[in-house]
Amino acid sequence: EFITQIIDDTCSPFIYEKVGSKYQHFLIDEFQDTSQLQWKNFKPLLEESLSYGNENLIVGDAKQSIYGWRGGDPSLLMSGVQQDVSMAQVDASKSVNYRSAKNVVDFNNRLFSTLPSLMSELMSDVITEPEMNMIHSAYDAVEQEVAPKNASTKGLVQLEFLSIEKGEKWNEVSLERMINEIESLLTKWHKLNDMAILVRSNWEATQIVNFVLDYRRENETNVEVISAEGMLLSNSSVVQLLLSAFK
Repeated sequence: EFITQIIDDTCSPFIYEKVGSKYQHFLIDEFQDTSQLQWKNFKPLLEESLSYGNENLIVGDAKQSIYGWRGGDPSLLMSGVQQDVSMAQVDASKSVNYRSAKNVVDFNNRLFSTLPSLMSELMSDVITEPEMNMIHSAYDAVEQEVAPKNASTKGLVQLEFLSIEKGEKWNEVSLERMINEIESLLTKWHKLNDMAILVRSNWEATQIVNFVLDYRRENETNVEVISAEGMLLSNSSVVQLLLSAFK
């Protein structure tokens, strides 16, 4: 915000003259998390570099802007940069997924190529036409190719929709289903350190950790869990014992 206040669009500010003379090339990664304010500050640097024929690179994925981290604006990646910087070129070619097995990549391709049309039908009353056009543009080049090294590895994707009976709570049912699935995988010789549970919030992570710890104590099972909170010294039973002894 401070830099924005001292920028004058009519001339090149002193701060940019100094930085621009030191750096000739710029790489901005995770650009989907860039806000309009940040872009306004970056743009003079890129324009100065481009004016000397230097190469610059912006990398990002507009689909990852759904949470709006730090005011991230997906329209910048899809059209704003090209409009603001005349020399900008966009490469939206099909990417290669080096991390996932074939069935995972195929599932992603089918799911995310279908989502825009599905959202158009289900959310037509709450999403404006420009917003819907932006969604279609973000998912326009969504399909990936399988890396040659993963072509023979099939992989598995399994979706499950929980049926919640009257009087039941979704989180309780899902926790029970989760622990049953973990136990089932262990019987098939999968390892705990190959499993990960993804959540939206720290609160959900804490709830899962506490549930697994209680389950472990009650059932004398080998199921363990590691989380960011669990790695804190304050949560160590050994540290808690020592602190209690000191007190």
